[in-house]
Parts: sequence; C-alpha cells; structure tokens
Amino acid sequence: MNRLTHTNQVCAMSMVIADRLSLNPNMCLAIAAGHDLGHVPYGHDGEDVLTELGGRKFRHEVNSVVLAQHVEPMNLTYETLEGMLTHSRGDGPFTADKEKPQEYAAVMYADKIDYLCSDLSDGMNYGRLSKSKLPDAVSRLGSSAEERKKSLINALIRESLEKDRVDFTESREAQYMNEIKKFLYPNFYEKKDFRVQRFHLETVHDYFSRSRYFSGLDPTFLTSLLTDDEVKRIVEIRERAKIPRVSQIRNFGIFDFIDSLKGKEIDYTDPDLDWEPVPVRQESS
Repeated sequence: MNRLTHTNQVCAMSMVIADRLSLNPNMCLAIAAGHDLGHVPYGHDGEDVLTELGGRKFRHEVNSVVLAQHVEPMNLTYETLEGMLTHSRGDGPFTADKEKPQEYAAVMYADKIDYLCSDLSDGMNYGRLSKSKLPDAVSRLGSSAEERKKSLINALIRESLEKDRVDFTESREAQYMNEIKKFLYPNFYEKKDFRVQRFHLETVHDYFSRSRYFSGLDPTFLTSLLTDDEVKRIVEIRERAKIPRVSQIRNFGIFDFIDSLKGKEIDYTDPDLDWEPVPVRQESS
C-alpha cells in the first residue's frame, strides 16, 4: 500500500462514517485528505532518522500542519488543521478525545483501520508474516483486507450509535483490532531491516548540508519534503559524483516552492495553531 492509496481509503471510510453518524462530511474529507501530508521518505522509520539528524523530534502530523500553513498555504479551517494534527496515536491506545469535534475521531479510526488491515495483508503477501502465526482476531474479522475493513467500520458505527458519539473501544471488534495492533508492532513494524534506507537519508541530508544552492535552508526539513524515489535518485547521483548538480534534480517537487522557502524560518516542530479559530457551521443531517 502506498501513501496515496492509503489517503484515498481513509477519505472513503471517513465519508461512510460521517454519513452513517450524521457528521460534517466536508470536515471529515478535508482532515482525511490532509492527515498524512507531512510524512517523510520511508514513513515512520524515516521520521526517527530525521529526529536523530536534526536533533529535534520529527512528527509527521505536526509537519502536515506546518506544510499546509507555511509551505503551500491552503487556507484550511482551524478544525481541519487541528483534526490533521490530532489523528496520530503511534503505538498508544486508539481513544477519542470527547472534548473535540467527533469528525476528528472519525478520521482517526478510519486511518487506524485502513493501515492495520492493509499492513497485515502486505506482511502476508510479501512473506514477512506467517499466516499460521497470526492471532485468531484476523480470521474472525474476515478472510481479506477488504472484509476486515468492512467488519471494523460496521462495528465502529454500531458502537458509536449506541454511545451517541464516535467511539470504538469496547466492542468485540474493537478488541480484535487492538489484538492485531499488538501483534503487528513486534512482529512487523519493529522487525524491519532499515540500514539501507538510513544510509540513503543520511546521504541526502549530507548533500543538502553541503550544497551552496541550499545554503540557509534546514537540511532536515528539505529531506522531509522528498519522495522515496527522489531520495534514491540523489543517492544514485552521489555514487557517480560527490555533489550532484542542481540541474540533475531540477524536476523534484521541492523546486515548486524552494524559492519561497529561502529566507523564511520554518519550525517543523511547531504546528502554529495558537490563533483564534473561526466557528464552523455544522451541516444539517
């Protein structure tokens, strides 16, 4: 599963949840579309490397809001930005903040359901997870990723309707999802051999640090703006030349806004949401 496919899936699931629970569909769609904007090359493992290289904690959910406000300003509502910021749970419990708009929880749960089911299937398809060692929760939810997603979404909607708020913590299916999460972290997420990708990120970070063209720009932030393929391309070029020429990477996406970044101080650790939000009118159901 790639990032675009995941985002599209979360958008679709969020809209289903919004429709069944009479939530604001536009808010759900906007949050879902932007929730992973700030992801770096090689995902969460890449974040850990950039944290080490930059000396400050790199969090993709914070970077998503930074990008939407200060790199390519999108004029998003406060609620959309806050929903993007609060969607991440890491390996912590999948609990909803009762004090926040329910749309935040709808997208958060859609995100967790999609990536857990998709990662589980990817692990099996690529031979990194043995079907014989999977927890019983997997088969109880369905025989395919799509069946498991549908089971979880339907259960989430039932539990939320019973509680009159978006919540997915007590049903049998919610417990199954937690079992799958607890299984995937030690058996899949934490068992990756990341040495090659780490070398790639260190190489690119070093390039941005040394290049005169990018002087004055944070090499950690610049590295975070690349795609996996762009990182690999810089590494390939550096294997033949010590310092790649800017002309060799001019087609990279960062050049769409690199000039606007020069002379601009951007703190990728600060979501900058201390401004006063404008109330959003809720659509009638």
